Amino acid sequence: MRQTRHDEDLRAAIMEELRWSAAVNAAQITVSVEAGNVTLSGEVGTHAEKALAVEAVYRVPRITSVTDRLLVRSARPATLPGRSETRERIRRALVRHARFDADTISVETTGTQITLTGTVRSCAESNQACHAAWAVPGVTKVDNRLRLV
Repeated sequence: MRQTRHDEDLRAAIMEELRWSAAVNAAQITVSVEAGNVTLSGEVGTHAEKALAVEAVYRVPRITSVTDRLLVRSARPATLPGRSETRERIRRALVRHARFDADTISVETTGTQITLTGTVRSCAESNQACHAAWAVPGVTKVDNRLRLV
């Protein structure tokens, strides 16, 4: 199908938004737009970068939908840093968002996977903990078992 002028303008606005997103390498992302429906493809370095790229697209007005076909490439080792170092990285990320107590969350690592257990006071806290876990380099899976209290 042929792109309309509207789609071309949306694509340009999306590319600009991606370039302004400091944690996103826009040069590695291909954007296509058809009738306001956006498809992202290419490679990113982390799951966090992937999520930030999708968020950047949603900041552009007049987007109908986003199809995420971004692949996460990992030049990281097949295991994460030790449990205490991984937990400390996540705890520091949570402390930066002083809305909740990071000491109520336990972090277990198995290979490149993280399991979060413990309690949080809201879905927002659970999501923040999950985002912090995904931000650890080398993570391939986060099992969020946090309970709301």
